[in-house]
Amino acid sequence: MSQIVLRDAPIRLVVKIVTLSLVFSFAYLIVALLSSYYPSFDNSKFWTFVSYDIATFVSLVIMQQIIIFYWLLKWIKRSYRFEENEFVVEEGIIFRKEITIPIQNIKLITQDQDWIGKILNYSTITISLINQPKAVVMPYMTNPEQVMERLGRDKF
Repeated sequence: MSQIVLRDAPIRLVVKIVTLSLVFSFAYLIVALLSSYYPSFDNSKFWTFVSYDIATFVSLVIMQQIIIFYWLLKWIKRSYRFEENEFVVEEGIIFRKEITIPIQNIKLITQDQDWIGKILNYSTITISLINQPKAVVMPYMTNPEQVMERLGRDKF
């Protein structure tokens, strides 16, 4: 059997980025509205060089980009791999963690798909293992039917 590597669907990443953008836009709006109530910022020598609104905007954009970069790295570094008789989950940015699951140790496979998942062809797959209380969750997997088939249709 050849090695197959899977990743989460990027839809979750996109939704998180859009939500973060909305939150930071709202935060900037609040700061801009409240800045008119705090004139003490205008007396600082620093603000003669840079406008308070510009400094606030730039700092919020930098924080937003750092968070997005972290999420992107986390998404890129999480993968699922099918090997001969094993299923391998790899994740972690700095400290890599690898979970190897022998296919014969899989007790139950469940698939949860909402209406958006049906349209965009993704779902969350949960793998329950024999003698393990904690299940392995594969959120937002693209082509869930192929993943379920690879893991063993007789298990669900």
